[in-house]
Amino acid sequence: MTYENPYMNGQIWPELNILEILRQRNPLVICITNDVVRTFTANGLLAIGASPVMSECSEDLKDLIVHASALLINIGTLTPDKVSYYKDAIALAKKHEVPIVLDPVGCHAGAYRLSVVLDLIKTGDISLVRGNQSEIKAIYDALSPNNQANTSTTGKGVDGGQVEDSAIIAYRLARLINCPVVATGEEDYVSDGTRVFAVPHGHPIMTAVTGTGCLLGAVLAAFFSAYYPYKNRLSIGEFLAYALAYYGLAGESAVQVSGVKPGSFSVAFMDRLYTLDDAVLMSENHIRPVVVPDQLEVYFISGTQDVELNEHRLLSIVEDACRGGVTCFQFREKGAGTLVGQ
Repeated sequence: MTYENPYMNGQIWPELNILEILRQRNPLVICITNDVVRTFTANGLLAIGASPVMSECSEDLKDLIVHASALLINIGTLTPDKVSYYKDAIALAKKHEVPIVLDPVGCHAGAYRLSVVLDLIKTGDISLVRGNQSEIKAIYDALSPNNQANTSTTGKGVDGGQVEDSAIIAYRLARLINCPVVATGEEDYVSDGTRVFAVPHGHPIMTAVTGTGCLLGAVLAAFFSAYYPYKNRLSIGEFLAYALAYYGLAGESAVQVSGVKPGSFSVAFMDRLYTLDDAVLMSENHIRPVVVPDQLEVYFISGTQDVELNEHRLLSIVEDACRGGVTCFQFREKGAGTLVGQ
């Protein structure tokens, strides 16, 4: 069960120019992706203002990675040879401090795919995992310390069905693997292991166009590479929620032009990715913070009155508490000599 945060209603969201900065930066995104979606992915990255390049061997990647802003690994057309390449690519990206987005296509559909995904995650170098809700649940079930796998997901092939409590699963998996997790479905969820956001945008016709999910992984890679200017203003989870909202809004807007027709939608979708701007993204609250019960498991309360009115000591203690497993902190500043005002 999840809950809307009652204290967030009517919040005025910050003025952001995410798309403008991304387009100015024109990040180079290296795509190791499946054979089906290369053209669609390249066109989509160009439409959002990024620069795509496809790579298929380690020798080539060694030259490209030094210029890259992000790396996408999409396992859609999996072979044993590609597994070795994925691992080489992760090592090279780590060496050059390039963020890595993993798209675990179809890992809920077969043991081999899932084993490959788990091996890649266990390197500890993945920066973001983006999958549909069934894929994310399969990864969580496999890695969960409770080891109580639930095989109730639905779908066929690499398609996934809706999964109950996807927000909770995304939160738990993000904490478990120490990187943000995006779980897409009728409503998308993103968690960085601290907060959870729901993004209720998109259109069902998007699932009828091959490549829309795979392109999202590449788009998130481009956004991830542009996060640095916002790191003191937004958590990475909230930042990625805006990226999801942009993608979903582009889909909704495209349907208004194309109607519910897959061929026409594909063209209109590219156009909308190209033309949407920050004004649309900031026009209203397109993302919704939610609370999952896990976030209240270890609730820590403190203020400067508890540390001899020493503000810096309090900050150090709270940081240690967070590293020790605190999931919620209440800043309780009360009493004579404590901090006042903003």
